Amino acid sequence: MKRLLHDVYRALRFFSLTIAFISTAAGILLAFRFGYLFKNGFNAFELVIVSLTLIAGLSVQAGVNLVNDYFEGKTDKNINNEKKYRFLGVERTFTEIIIFLAGMACFGLAGLIGLFLVFYFRNINLLIIGVMGLIGGYAYTGYPINYKDKGLGAVLSFILMGPLMVVGSYVVFSNQGITDVVLLSLPFSFLIPALLLSNEIRDYESDVVNNIKTFSVRFGLETGKFCYKALVVLSYIFIPLLILLNKLPIFSLLTFITIPFAIKTHKLQYTNKRAFVPNTAYLHLYYGIIYLLSLI
Repeated sequence: MKRLLHDVYRALRFFSLTIAFISTAAGILLAFRFGYLFKNGFNAFELVIVSLTLIAGLSVQAGVNLVNDYFEGKTDKNINNEKKYRFLGVERTFTEIIIFLAGMACFGLAGLIGLFLVFYFRNINLLIIGVMGLIGGYAYTGYPINYKDKGLGAVLSFILMGPLMVVGSYVVFSNQGITDVVLLSLPFSFLIPALLLSNEIRDYESDVVNNIKTFSVRFGLETGKFCYKALVVLSYIFIPLLILLNKLPIFSLLTFITIPFAIKTHKLQYTNKRAFVPNTAYLHLYYGIIYLLSLI
């Protein structure tokens, strides 16, 4: 049992849940900033709704990670000694089956919370966004779609875990001003596909050998590196642009204090690929937290 729990936790990739946290929290904070949340001060009911919204977002990300681990076979290879069972048309170990079922349970939890919010607030937009998010989350590496293998992982991760998730948490509280919400979700959302590309750059050689057709494999390693750099640069360019458009407060310029770390992280793809991916994740986290604080 201890080994099983260890493998499930490893497949969960707990630290990566910061992606969903930043995006979901951004939508909630924007609802607060625009005056649609806690209008009459803090109250228990709205705190419950905020908590459920955060749990739903984190559950989707957890489901993505677990299902991804199942379909890409990233679990500890020692489990290959386990007895295998026929599952979804293929031979799988008990541990792998539990990881897949845990992922589907996470999607199910997110779906149940979403349905409650949809019916309570009678919000059809939330239903549409929720369905898109759940299907998109599963289809990242889930068969029969597996859009990562079609070179669409970076593009769709940007849409699904960035603007769509931000808008999804925002529309729980309001359907007004969605265009502004999309615009304000862009700066930190650019770092989400950058994180995916850092994985592709690190795993390029093994992906070529295993015929995994990621964006970087399909269009070339140098193209992947160029897109990574462009996405990081865009995340900083958009801050002053949105300030000039009176969409962001001047305090959001504090995100610029992460530029030295971004430069250091960029260089790691040439000197230490093993550290390149976690550093990119930390860049998204540091940048995202500062960005969130600027919205309060």
